[in-house]
Amino acid sequence: MRDDPEIVEQEYARVLDTLDPGLAPILTFDPAADVAAPLIATGVRPTVAILREQGVNGQVEMAAAFDRAGSTRSTCT
Repeated sequence: MRDDPEIVEQEYARVLDTLDPGLAPILTFDPAADVAAPLIATGVRPTVAILREQGVNGQVEMAAAFDRAGSTRSTCT
């Protein structure tokens, strides 16, 4: 379905539409807030969940990066 010519043409037309505002996220938090600051000196390791689609490569490298960043558990499936 991703490579269906009609769908591809629709997506291309949507990208070229200058009146389409695209995605407009509504944040429920302050992105400037330093949420890690209170945890840095406590030694608490953050819990992290990584959701990915089948066929995406790099899960081992991503798990290693989160492990080095101090997450509590790295699981690759």
